[in-house]
Amino acid sequence: MTSGPLPTEPAGEPTGEGPTGRPAEAPRDRALAALRACGVEPAVADGAAIPVTSPIDGEEVAALEGASAADAIAAAARAATAFTEWRTAAPESRAAAVTAIAAALDRYAPELADLITIETGKPLTAARAEVGAAVDACASAATTAQEVAALPATASPAPPAAAFRVPMQTGRFAVRRPLGPVAVLGSAELPLLDWATAAPPALACGDPVVWLPGAPLVATAVAALVASALAATGWTSSTGSAGLHSLVLGEADAAEALAGEDAIALTVRPPAPAANVAIAAPGADLDLVAREALAVTVAGAGRSSAALRLLLVHESLVADLERRLGDAIAALQIGDPLDSATALGPLPDLDAYRDHLDAVQSAEAEGGELLAGGEDRDLAAFSDAYFAEPALVRLPAAPDPATLAAVRAPVLFLASYADLEEALAHRDAMPRSWSALLGGDAAERSRFLAALGSDRGFVALGTCPTEAEVAAATAPDWRVFTQPVAGRVD
Repeated sequence: MTSGPLPTEPAGEPTGEGPTGRPAEAPRDRALAALRACGVEPAVADGAAIPVTSPIDGEEVAALEGASAADAIAAAARAATAFTEWRTAAPESRAAAVTAIAAALDRYAPELADLITIETGKPLTAARAEVGAAVDACASAATTAQEVAALPATASPAPPAAAFRVPMQTGRFAVRRPLGPVAVLGSAELPLLDWATAAPPALACGDPVVWLPGAPLVATAVAALVASALAATGWTSSTGSAGLHSLVLGEADAAEALAGEDAIALTVRPPAPAANVAIAAPGADLDLVAREALAVTVAGAGRSSAALRLLLVHESLVADLERRLGDAIAALQIGDPLDSATALGPLPDLDAYRDHLDAVQSAEAEGGELLAGGEDRDLAAFSDAYFAEPALVRLPAAPDPATLAAVRAPVLFLASYADLEEALAHRDAMPRSWSALLGGDAAERSRFLAALGSDRGFVALGTCPTEAEVAAATAPDWRVFTQPVAGRVD
């Protein structure tokens, strides 16, 4: 596929469903229209092709030109060349470039959401939320560049004023310098947000980016928007904007090649698999618990690092909450992810479907009991897709942390507890990115928020966090994209 100039207007809003239950517009046609709107003209791939198949209908959407290990190394070399110029650009100029990128993502948000849904199967409402969070992350990165230049900004806490500039007055000083080319490895679960929490901050801090995405179709559109935004801000160098932001559509060998490249100063990887935990304590609104727990269980079809995996329920609430969760699963809207009413679309592929079955069967073999869901949803209009209900599994005891973190399916495991200390002990054993307490009295809430109660990750009271909140909380701090320099002026 080749990039072209941005059109004057986005392609427009979703078209809705046809009378058969299938989308009125085939996912492939809708994806190609979105790509064209973002400035990408579909073309036959030269050389090794990466086929992109939509989990919605099993049809191939596009065949993108893949990159070899040599291509990845060449991209790193272009980034190193661009670094010699970009690191000397004024922070104000870098802020303007990242602001332009944020504006481009915002302008083509409907098209990007369509591409996320078509490539990953994520419901359209969740895809739109991801695009919105990505725009916010870009805007925040631009603010960082302004703050380090000591320009007026509202973000808090702010980095030190003039962080990149050496003061000329006599005395000691400490400044931060751009670090060097940054490799950003993406995921298919958060294809845009993983990039947005790493690439724009790196650019704002003076570091070129080499991007190995988890969703090549989405990445192709984003890369075209970034290239156009950089060109619009007047960025030119010996390598052009391609050296400043390079897209590498490669497999494992490309990632391995970059990992061994001296030109790459930092590699940012997607979050590791997590076993996130919510605790339902006495006093909780059980309808709210059931609704929120199910919503975060199906995040990214249960494969996201932000998905809920374990629900610890006070023994006095177990029976009532199990019933409400079962009712919520039965009422869950499962189907076409391009329909805004859908809460859970198809699983990404056959491997994901098998992961779902294996997770339930393994839990049952260990003494667990399937309480609700876990069944196939046979949707005649989508015969080539893999639809399944989320599963609710009661465990006789809190599971092995490593086993729980390895589950990549919409499965919610439920275990009971007698007192909060027991629940916190189970929670602390889990490799989590977030935890939540729903209900509880004032003493329990204070204990949960205390240093001994919440030692890491995102913490929520009375609610479960969204994917965007977790991504923002676990994103790398801007300082990792810089290197400190200390000195003294006499």
